[in-house]
Amino acid sequence: MQKSLDDIQKNLTENSSVNLPISHSRLRNQSIEGQSEIERMERCKHELDALKKINQNVYAKRKGQFDLLVSEASVYNSVRSDVGSLTRNTVDAFYRYKSDKLCADIANDVLNGLTKP
Repeated sequence: MQKSLDDIQKNLTENSSVNLPISHSRLRNQSIEGQSEIERMERCKHELDALKKINQNVYAKRKGQFDLLVSEASVYNSVRSDVGSLTRNTVDAFYRYKSDKLCADIANDVLNGLTKP
């Protein structure tokens, strides 16, 4: 059974304090891979948790990056509604890029950790 958007959002927020600047309509839109932004960040957090079991040193580095991203995005989220649409669209794209890049790096670390001899 597929989780509702509200369940995913609540679970992600409760378990990781992730609050990236994503418009509500964007949350409901599906990406090419068939996952919403919330689902992708939830997956990223799960992979980060898995990385902790695989390689503590790499986990510590990525966890620091993840926490910094969340902290920076939280500051932006607090002023997001006060900025113009051009700025909002630009900074939203910036944080989507940063989160996608970090999540790809985490996934790559997990893959490398599981496949190296």
